[in-house]
Amino acid sequence: MSKTGIIFDLDMTLVDTKCLYDLRAQGMWAKVYQDIPNTRLFNGVQKTIDALYEKQIIAGVVTSSPRKYAEKVVLHHKLGLPITIAYHDTRIHKPHPDPIKLACIKLGLNPDEDKVISIGDEAKDITASKPILNVIAIGVLWGLDSEEVLMNAGADLVIKSMNEILDYVTSI
Repeated sequence: MSKTGIIFDLDMTLVDTKCLYDLRAQGMWAKVYQDIPNTRLFNGVQKTIDALYEKQIIAGVVTSSPRKYAEKVVLHHKLGLPITIAYHDTRIHKPHPDPIKLACIKLGLNPDEDKVISIGDEAKDITASKPILNVIAIGVLWGLDSEEVLMNAGADLVIKSMNEILDYVTSI
């Protein structure tokens, strides 16, 4: 029986982490961890994740961020996603497809048979998904890249709110 799975980017897709960017760039990780409570979920994120589970849709995170940071953000916001693929989990990183492929394996998804949707806010999220046949790449407009950049990267769809994900998933 075919399954449906969603792979989310973390920063600026699920969680607004703009307040941490300068600290991360400076390598001030102790301060980054201390300031994680200043981040916030984007509107509709928790409602969407809860609804996905009710519909028996599996979901996970693929991020270019380090694991320790990603796990702290996921835990702080109580996202309850079963897998997180972080920077050091693959030798090659986004925009290469290896992190998305690993997430599919960890979630028990086969893109040849299952519906796999990858959601992110940057062109590299879209680009990482496109080489994997049958993976649907969705860009979000509340993150870093514009609709034009996301579409030029090959997004199958660009959405303006998290609620559109539920509408899309139930339509396929």
